[in-house]
Amino acid sequence: MTDSAPPNPSLAQFASYIETIPPRLGLWRTATQDEQWPLIAWLNVLAVQEMRETAREVGPLMAARLRHAELHNAVGLGVRWLLTYLPRQSIQSGSQDMERKGFAKWAGEVWSMRDLVNAARSGVYSFHAENHQLFFDFSGDVELEALDNMLDLVDDLWRTERLKQAVQEGEMLEQAPPPNPRTQQQN
Repeated sequence: MTDSAPPNPSLAQFASYIETIPPRLGLWRTATQDEQWPLIAWLNVLAVQEMRETAREVGPLMAARLRHAELHNAVGLGVRWLLTYLPRQSIQSGSQDMERKGFAKWAGEVWSMRDLVNAARSGVYSFHAENHQLFFDFSGDVELEALDNMLDLVDDLWRTERLKQAVQEGEMLEQAPPPNPRTQQQN
């Protein structure tokens, strides 16, 4: 990527800049629609490999907590980009490993940047820019955010245990396990 965001962008300008990244990726010069399904498979396998590597470093539960959302959403975003931007014919023949890895890296980074923009729009972070440096400062109640994160973790663990129990008992779940009734808000 040679273009950069304008100096001192507003949050709206930065969000617009993020959306200019996908059409400019190098993968679109070398890959074609004939490679669509192999690239989707490769992207899914890459996410599994990344998760396994992280699990070896920090353990499976911490790896799931740290990387699941990033990898899951990067795969979804990458698939959408493949379906949207993959040309019928390429300028060069065959995608290179470096271009595929760059594509996957950008999918994860764009998802992360979008997540930060959404958090800033909802008031969790304040946003300001100085030249080409962007700052997302936490602006919420630290204790409330910590409690919310802990409840999310408890809910994730409860759902995981429920799913594990259902698999062990031979149940087939038609959908994700329901939320933990103890962590649901009372209306």
